[in-house]
Amino acid sequence: MTDGFVIDHASLDQHSQDIQTIMEQITSAAGDAGSLWDPKAFGIIGESWAGILSIWTDSADKAIKTAVEAGHKVAGDVTAMNDNYKNNEQNIART
Repeated sequence: MTDGFVIDHASLDQHSQDIQTIMEQITSAAGDAGSLWDPKAFGIIGESWAGILSIWTDSADKAIKTAVEAGHKVAGDVTAMNDNYKNNEQNIART
């Protein structure tokens, strides 16, 4: 029986990879969605709506990109944490 926690390094590695994959899928799905529409398509009457919609889509695009950056950071942090656990276990095993 061991004292403390037992860390499953393979699971943590897989979790980090899964996060990276999801972030890549989100990036791929979102793409350049804001650039796919033309505000001129709304005509003269709809110009004001197009402007509002443009602000909204730009804001949503920035929010998605920020979330993806955060997801990549989390994946990196999980990898770093797992490496730290491995190093600590190796150091303890040597003593």
